[in-house]
Amino acid sequence: KENLRVFKETIQTIPKIPGCRSVFVIYPLMEGFESEYPLKPIHTQVAAIAEQAGLPVLDLTSAFAGQKTSDLWVHATDHHPNGKANAIASKAIIDWLKKDVPWFLEPDQPQETKPDTGF
Repeated sequence: KENLRVFKETIQTIPKIPGCRSVFVIYPLMEGFESEYPLKPIHTQVAAIAEQAGLPVLDLTSAFAGQKTSDLWVHATDHHPNGKANAIASKAIIDWLKKDVPWFLEPDQPQETKPDTGF
């Protein structure tokens, strides 16, 4: 519960950072995509906290649904995402940003500068 409290407090500060555009992407554990993903309740809770803080949220779990999980691992003894998994994630993120969060992809506007008047 302490970790959850700290997470809530921390995540609420992100949208308040001046000049910082932020989104929240949940990258799932590379396990259980052939059936019911085991950490779905935790993802739901984390997503709700981020949304309450005002952050757009993408949970990548659905992008991996139905995939053979072991095909997404670096190695049988290293379950980190491999190139295939990262390609799936990258495409899902870009598609989501273009469709649902297009403002995130807009270039920064140059800040107006005032001429130096010597004062």
